[in-house]
Parts: sequence; structure tokens; C-alpha cells
Amino acid sequence: MKLKRKIFELLWSLINTLLNVFPSLTDSTYDMRKAQRVALLSYGSKVGDSVIMSFFVRELKKYYPNIYLAVGIQKNYKEIFDNNPYIDQTFVLPNSFLSIVLWLRKNKFDVILDIPFSNRKNLLAYYYAGPKKLITVQYTSPCRHFTYLQPVKDKHFSDIFVQALHLFGIKHPDLSYDLFLTHANKKCTDLFLVEKHLKEKHFVLFNPQASTLSRSLQGSKVCDIIKGLIRHNIPMVLLCHQLEYANTLPPNIPVFSTTSVMQTAALVAAASYILSVDTGIVHIADAYKKPMTILYSDVCVPGEAPRSEGYLTVWQPLHSPFHRLRTTWQVNDIPTEDIIQSVKMNFRV
Repeated sequence: MKLKRKIFELLWSLINTLLNVFPSLTDSTYDMRKAQRVALLSYGSKVGDSVIMSFFVRELKKYYPNIYLAVGIQKNYKEIFDNNPYIDQTFVLPNSFLSIVLWLRKNKFDVILDIPFSNRKNLLAYYYAGPKKLITVQYTSPCRHFTYLQPVKDKHFSDIFVQALHLFGIKHPDLSYDLFLTHANKKCTDLFLVEKHLKEKHFVLFNPQASTLSRSLQGSKVCDIIKGLIRHNIPMVLLCHQLEYANTLPPNIPVFSTTSVMQTAALVAAASYILSVDTGIVHIADAYKKPMTILYSDVCVPGEAPRSEGYLTVWQPLHSPFHRLRTTWQVNDIPTEDIIQSVKMNFRV
């Protein structure tokens, strides 16, 4: 892995050197407030990142209603933006260099933003696309063709989007999130709640899973928490993308299993309270102003991607009342009784 990383860095250094030699196709004096066609490309974004992006597209469109805004996202997360009224076009990001260049050149964008995570492999493609302005995030040595946004220590990465809005002359944006459910999303959730006799009732949505081991609860811990909630007569639904707990759960526990982000969002919208590890679910919950208990891990286990310094002390829900439980190792180390008591104290029927 280290060798692969070194090879990539050497290749990037070579590409960066070549780009700095090439004639500039961008305009350093271009006023972005005059842009008519804007592309927001986000290769590294997952669920939570995509939810956070929603305030950027809304604020840009609110201040510039006639701008044409296209959002490129990975296939798994495209549905988050498909029903968004502030976006003119949502598309799945191409994988090949040539496809990216051809698609961007065909659409003749004035401004291309590659945020919040700079995809350095595609910077050459963005250059050949010929926009008036290229915006990305500076994590390494700069290239003269790009306008760079700077990651700020001890600030959540959502600050990158705030910086981008400033370039458009938008100084005081509303940072709240938007999610737009379809009728099909709502119908799926309604059918589930009716089947489980939870329609129009208050319940806790419990999400034990994240994308990394250190931020996920393990099977026995999940069962202990569920038993504790049952003991206190707290109705709940287990959100489970993979049914690995199925054989160990107490009987008659409602389990909602889906790979659809927006079906999950519809269930979050219907819930009264959220109990979740630190993952995209908490951003979805904040979009719907849901009170929650959030379980945080300060560090990653070996082999997992490191968490950015200062991240844990910065992000918190914008609109949702919340109780945060933290551990210096894995979330599985947070005492079960502390989790149960947090929900018991804050869940209101």
C-alpha cells in the first residue's frame, strides 16, 4: 500500500509539473458571479457528504436562479439529488479519462468545481475541458490553472462549500440541509410502518452500522441495546443494511433493510428519535431536525482510513437536539447502559 501511494504521488508530481508548463486555458480574472453553467463534481462523497452538499446547491440556485447547475456523483448516491428542485441535471460520474473530457467539453461549463475531495487523477481532464474557472481543494502542491480552496484545521469539511459560495459572492449562506423524498420513498416507508403496527406512532430508529469497524456496533452489543430499550418500553426499529444480526435478535423486532439512501431517509423522517453511530444517518436526521443520540469513536483501528484531526470536536447537528457519547477507541466500548439511559432521558412520546 505504501509503495502504491508513493507511485501515485510521483505520477501526480509529474502531471502537476506538465500542467504548470501548459498554456493556461482558464481566466484568473473571471468573475464567477457571471457564470451561466456550473458543474459540481464529487467523486469521493458518500451519504453524509452528499447530504451536506445540499446546502451548496440550494444557496447557489437561490442567489442565481438562472444558472444551469449540473451535479456529478457516484452511482450509489445519485438518488439523493434526483428529486432536488435546485439541480438542473444529475449524472453519474464517468470513470474513464476520455469520457470525462468529452462530457465536460460537450456541456461547455463556465465553472467546474471538484469538491469537497480533490480527485487529482482527473485534474488533467478538467484542464482539457476548457472551463473559465477550475475550483478544487489544495491538499498538495498547487497548479497555476486552478483556484484552490483551503482545508481549515479544526473545521468540518463543509467549510469547503462555504468557501466556494464566497467565490460566487454569497457571503452568509444558510447551512441547513435539504432532502426531497419521492412518493415512492414515502409509500415504501408507510407500508413498512403499517405492517409493523408503527404507523402514526412514536418510535426510535436505531442504526448500529457505519462504513468502518471502529464506528460500528457489533452483534452482541446491538442485541444488548435492543433488550435495554425493550426493558424500558421504548418502541424501536432496527436499521440494518445487512441482516447479520437476524439470528441473534430478540423476537418480533422490526428490522428495516434497504440499500436505498432515500428509502432510509423516508424512515428517518417518520421516526421520533434517532440512535446512531457516526455516519450519514446523522446528517439525514439533521435535515429533518430529528433529536438523536450519536455514538462517536475518536480513533480508527489499524487498516482504516485516518480521521482528520479536529473533526470530532467540530461537526454537530445544526438543527437537531442531540446527546453525544464518545469513546477513545471503538464505539463498541461505550457502556450499553449509558446508551440506553441517553435514549430514555431524551426520547419523548
